Amino acid sequence: MALDALDQKTLSSLPRLSEVYDAYGVEVNALSLNEIFALYERAGFSIPKKLPGLFRTSNKSETTGGAC
Repeated sequence: MALDALDQKTLSSLPRLSEVYDAYGVEVNALSLNEIFALYERAGFSIPKKLPGLFRTSNKSETTGGAC
């Protein structure tokens, strides 16, 4: 069997991504940036002194459509 046929067979056997999301309750883009950074802060994964710099970068990417 050709490699392309094996790849297609493998891909065809996988569930659709939307089905996986539904099964596990995945929500894409469910949180705002403020909510994400608040979670990081509560979990101890952020340094409060550095948050203003992160928000400045994040806001720039939202308004220009560019990556951070």
